[in-house]
This record gives sequence, C-alpha cells and structure tokens, in this order.
Amino acid sequence: MTDAPEIKPHQAQSRHYVLGLLLLVYMLNFIDRQIISILVEPIKGEFGLSDTQMGLLSGFAFAIFYATLGIPLAAYADRGNRRNLLVGAVGLFSMMTMLGGLAVNFWQLLLARIGVAVGEAGTSPASHSIIADLYPPDKLSSAMATFAVGLNIGLALGYLVGGWIGDLYGWRYAMLAVGLPGILVSLLLALTMREPARRRPLAAVEPSAPARDADTLIDLLRFAGGQKSLLFMLAGICMISFVTYGLMSWLPSYMIREHDLSLGFVGTLFAVMVGLLGGLGTFFGGRVSDMLARRDTRWTFWLLTLSYIVIFPPSLAMLHVGSTELAIALWCGPAVLSAIYMGGTLSMTQRLVRPSMRAKMSALMLFSVAIFGMGLGPTVTGMLSDAFGGEGNGASLRSALSLVLLAFPAGALMFWLGARTLKEDLERAASV
Repeated sequence: MTDAPEIKPHQAQSRHYVLGLLLLVYMLNFIDRQIISILVEPIKGEFGLSDTQMGLLSGFAFAIFYATLGIPLAAYADRGNRRNLLVGAVGLFSMMTMLGGLAVNFWQLLLARIGVAVGEAGTSPASHSIIADLYPPDKLSSAMATFAVGLNIGLALGYLVGGWIGDLYGWRYAMLAVGLPGILVSLLLALTMREPARRRPLAAVEPSAPARDADTLIDLLRFAGGQKSLLFMLAGICMISFVTYGLMSWLPSYMIREHDLSLGFVGTLFAVMVGLLGGLGTFFGGRVSDMLARRDTRWTFWLLTLSYIVIFPPSLAMLHVGSTELAIALWCGPAVLSAIYMGGTLSMTQRLVRPSMRAKMSALMLFSVAIFGMGLGPTVTGMLSDAFGGEGNGASLRSALSLVLLAFPAGALMFWLGARTLKEDLERAASV
C-alpha cells in the first residue's frame, strides 16, 4: 500500500463529486429508514398496534439486522470493491422500502423493514472508508460533516414527503414514493463512480511504519481496547444517539397527540427542525471542530461536551410547556446542537485506528449506534410510554421522553473523559 498522490485541482473536483454521491446515498438511507417515524399514527391505527410494537418496528427489529450485517459487509469493504457494494446495497434497501408500502399486516411490514436494514448495512462503512481515502486529515472532519448532512436532508424529506403524502393519499403511497429514487441512484453509482485508491494512515503525525495487510476483526478489537479515547467516544455516541433516535421516532407522535397537530403540519415542522436546523448543526459543527482542533485536538471532544450540557434544559422544558409556539421555540437550539457530533466523531473513528481497520471500525461504531440508538432509543421509549399509560396518550410519551433525555448529560461526560487521552491515542494509531 502506498501513499495517495497529491490531489490536483481537477482531481479535487472529482473527489467532491464522489462526496456528493455518497451524501446522496446517506440521504436516501435516512429517508427510507425514518419514513416510518412520521407514519406511526396511521400505521398504528390501521394494524391496531401498541406503542411497544411500533417501537420495535422502527427500532430494535430494524437495528439488530443493520448492526449484525454491518460488520461482515465492512470487512468486505476493507478488501473488496466498495463502489459495487454501494450499488447493490442502495438498490436493495430502496426496493424493500417500496415493498413495505404493499404490506397488509404487521409481519409483512416487519420483514420489509428488515430488508431495508440489510441493504443499509452495506452503505455507511464503505462510504466512510472512501471519504477517508479522498480527503487529507486536516479536511476530514469537514468532509465527514458534509457527508453527514445527508442525514438531515434525508430526515427532512422523509418527514415532509411522508407527512403530506401520508395526509393526502395514505401511508402506503408515502413509502412507495420515497423508495423509487434509490433505484435510480443505484444506477447512477454504477455508471459514474470509480473505486478510489486507498490512502495510508490518517493520524496527526506522519507515519513511518510500513503498510500492513488488512487486519482482522479480532485485531481491531484488541487495538481499540487500548484506545481509551475511542472507547469513551463510542460510549458518548451511543448515549447521544439513544436520545436522538428516541426523539426522531416519537416526537412526531407526541406533537400530534399532545398539541393536536395534523400529519402534514408535523411533517413540515420536523423537516425544518431536523432537516434545516439540524443540517446547519451538522455542517458547521464539522467546520468548527476542524478550526478548534488546529489549536488543540481535544477540542473535537470538548466542543461536544459543552453542546450536550447546554441543550439538556431546553430539551426537557420543550416537553413540559403547554404552548405549542413556546415548545417549538425551545426546540430550535437543541435542533441545531444535537447533530453537532457527527463530523468530529466520524473523523476520529477513522483517525484512531489503522487504515486497514477503517471500514470495520465504522461498522463497529454503527453497530453500537444501531443497538443503543436506533434499536433501544425508539423501543425503550415506546415501552416506557405503554408503561406510563400508552394508547394515544400524550402525557405517557412526555414522561417517557423526559427519562430518555437524561442520556444527554451522560454523553457529555463520556466525551469529556475521552478528551483526556486523545493526543496519545492518535500518536499510537500513527505509529503502528
């Protein structure tokens, strides 16, 4: 393995095109993944489901397949053709989303959602690895943050399209509408994207060690176990994603139940909050992280510590005010800052391990997020809601979400602990 050559202006344009394609893939991931969140109430009403069942449908049942298959697919991405993996994965999850719109009972819809999880498991580790090969360390947080904005755009479109099409034509047509574009993007990837050359280590110091062959998953686990900052970062990501996925899955239902809002209005509101404001937080969070890290690398984690301490009080207050307008106003700050972790943590996921471990490390991170965030966040929230009173009850969801929010300050503590050994761990990743 050799160092990637210096990128000339025309090549930079090419890497930006690839980044744009990967952003589009990530956007489709979250449209198809979270479309069900805005459609909870009509699906629940048609099939007669409990909050716990809806939480399983949007949470743990999806997450377990996404998480489990992500690691072997990432192992392939560290050795094989990542472009071809993306082509097949995007086509699969898009087709399964459309099949979900044809389901006639809970079990058919559950199987379709599992199919979406299988397809999406192959996209992010390959995308992270490709971006890390295209951008140098001093621009990687910005590149990863740009990529991560796909999450917010996808959520915005999912809420908007799902809300209005669901309101006008029903939830089935909403799922069909969001699945179709992925088939076209799969073809675009196959026709216009090439597999990039692999780059050498992305650590803060210039590597002097010879290139290594691809490491196994056991090698990764042994190496990561000695990287304290990486372990604390993973714990922080799990806690933050536990809150954010819980909110993304159940806050639309809370606003409908408690504030008596229409599906279309809630879809538009969430498109603005999660899509626009959250996208600003993701995009500028990566750039602020890069800027502060030039002074001291530990600011990558200190910034997150401050952010999640600051947003906890207004997030909690949002659930306990009677005024719809005041609740929305209180949500604005948390909507921006809750997404700020994406750029810096994705960058550190790549920089804190050897280059032959990068896709597997992304898969391990996504496994953790899938289980604790995507899986447990919606599922635990739904179970707590049923425990507090359940069926159609806004007060029960308020109590459930209030408990879930306690993971914000816990996550802030994890990032602060991770900052203590970050410099030493980056040097270790560069020296082996």
